[in-house]
Amino acid sequence: MSRWISEKLSHPKWQGLRSMGVIVAIILGIYVAWVTVFTPKISARFHYQNGSTNFDQGNYTQAIEDYIQAIKFDPVFTDAYYKRGQVFYQKGNYTQAIEDYTQAIELGPQSAHTYVDRGDSYYQVHKYTQAVEDYTKALELTPSKEIRSDTYIKRGLAFFENDNYTQAISDYTQAIELESNSVSAYVNRGSAYREAGQYVQAFEDYAKAIKLKPDSEFAYFNRGLAHYKKGEYAQAVKDYTQAIQLEPGFTNYVHRGLAYFRQDNYARAIDDYTEAIKYPNADIATAHVFLGNAYSAEGNYAQAIEEHTQAIQLQQLDPDSVTYVNRGNAYYRSGKYVQAFEDYAKAIQLEPDFDYAYFRRGLAYYEEGNYVQAVKDYTQAITLSPKGNYYYYRGLAYLEYQDVQNKANGIKDLNKVMNISTDSDLRTRTMKKLEEIRFLP
Repeated sequence: MSRWISEKLSHPKWQGLRSMGVIVAIILGIYVAWVTVFTPKISARFHYQNGSTNFDQGNYTQAIEDYIQAIKFDPVFTDAYYKRGQVFYQKGNYTQAIEDYTQAIELGPQSAHTYVDRGDSYYQVHKYTQAVEDYTKALELTPSKEIRSDTYIKRGLAFFENDNYTQAISDYTQAIELESNSVSAYVNRGSAYREAGQYVQAFEDYAKAIKLKPDSEFAYFNRGLAHYKKGEYAQAVKDYTQAIQLEPGFTNYVHRGLAYFRQDNYARAIDDYTEAIKYPNADIATAHVFLGNAYSAEGNYAQAIEEHTQAIQLQQLDPDSVTYVNRGNAYYRSGKYVQAFEDYAKAIQLEPDFDYAYFRRGLAYYEEGNYVQAVKDYTQAITLSPKGNYYYYRGLAYLEYQDVQNKANGIKDLNKVMNISTDSDLRTRTMKKLEEIRFLP
């Protein structure tokens, strides 16, 4: 029987069928390999393309789903991680964006764009040192003049936020050498010069930026900041006004209001703060704080209290100790010491190291005639921050005790003011007080 089967299989007819079976097996193997290897990549590419279309159309949630599917079919799909990182960035989810960019970097190949984008995400979450590292790596990877110029500006911004103004200036200078007409580079370098106290260079850069782009709101606003920081409030108002004409908005109105406030023009300041509140995305709580300060400076304490109260209500999820102190000051100036004490205590509860809150509560105790508590609060303020006016008011409180030892303590504090303070008005008041008690330093 076995011999018969052997003879049959050796017949040419059966040999042909066997060869065909081999061919079919090969074809099936190729098909299985294709399905196993290539179909997932085709599916991944399909979802990736859908994700890119949705991303371009602003359909970020759907784009994320598409990229998730692409990664599911191809877990090492670098571009899918990168693009999903971009979507997360646009949605403001910077932590997730960093994770996706990191995955893309680890999968490779390394790309300057990926490092720049991850640097941008680090910048948004205030991790400026990591941002600098990523921008530096991007600069190493790209020869592109345009990308390098933009990356130098970004790295300069990160150095600026880390208070490294020298390095920021260097990076902005590099950007200018690559793109001599870069308004952004000139304005940002001007701002770094401003923060470094180099106002001549700052104003030169702002002027250059305005010459290149006369309608640059960004340049006028930042030059206004430089004038304000120098105490040139009238010039600051002019620049902020120009910025408002070019691009009215919350920030420009608030800053012009601050400049008016410094000029004691409280009515104009109130007008600007009130206008600022009208704009979308306005920081309404901050505007109410500034309104409260302006009304308080005008002597309208009732309105000041109302404004600060509105600010406190808006800040319930993130209460601000300064707002409580400001309202406490309005209560204090209107003679409502009980409410003032409550606000100062709340500020200290929120920020136990807030020296100014202790100082202001000391003033309230002093006005009530509670000199013991006043001295305690002034002492706490001095411990936290030994300022001349803190010593001055503690000295006055000691002098109210009327005994020899505390009079000596008071005189010691007044002499301390003369030793450490450069405030001419405070020194004059201190000297006058020393003369009143017939004791000159």
